[in-house]
Amino acid sequence: MGTDTLAALAMSPSEAAALATDWPELPFEQTRELWRHKNPTAHLERLIGHLQPGPTRGRLLPWIETRRHRH
Repeated sequence: MGTDTLAALAMSPSEAAALATDWPELPFEQTRELWRHKNPTAHLERLIGHLQPGPTRGRLLPWIETRRHRH
């Protein structure tokens, strides 16, 4: 499940966070791209506790932090 989520994401957590800073002023296409990242990461808080430490878990943790600081 974690690798499937990562495969669905085209940008990094830092790219998404930077873009989300000005989301009300973004063109529709960029807002839609943010939603394409928000929806597949919605389950991560529940999933992360079931994953063993490793690269997949490590790559998903920043997405949890990014979702917590969304604007």
